[in-house]
Amino acid sequence: MSQWPATRAGSVRVASEVVGSIAALAALDVEGVAAMCAPQGPRVGRLLRRQHGHLGVRVTTLDHSSLRLDLHLAIVPTVRLPELVERVQAAVADSVNRMLGLRVAAVDVHVADVQLP
Repeated sequence: MSQWPATRAGSVRVASEVVGSIAALAALDVEGVAAMCAPQGPRVGRLLRRQHGHLGVRVTTLDHSSLRLDLHLAIVPTVRLPELVERVQAAVADSVNRMLGLRVAAVDVHVADVQLP
């Protein structure tokens, strides 16, 4: 769970599942990402990927305003991996920062499968 420093009005806490959902949805919007995968490797069904978007994302809190994210992806077979990874990392870091105001120190991408979109 990520927490901001307390303000006069109180404190804000965001569940890791929320951060994971934001990260997964951003990754899934990148062309070339077919699906999210569970960290152990089995694919998360395409019908479930939007309902359980945090699956395939591990969130590690480094401090009160900085995160490390591990994404487990299935990619399409025609993608150029270096460019895909750069787009995924940028999209995920931007989405988490824009929506939550949290800094993403690292987005580590693990390719767990190759499948048709």
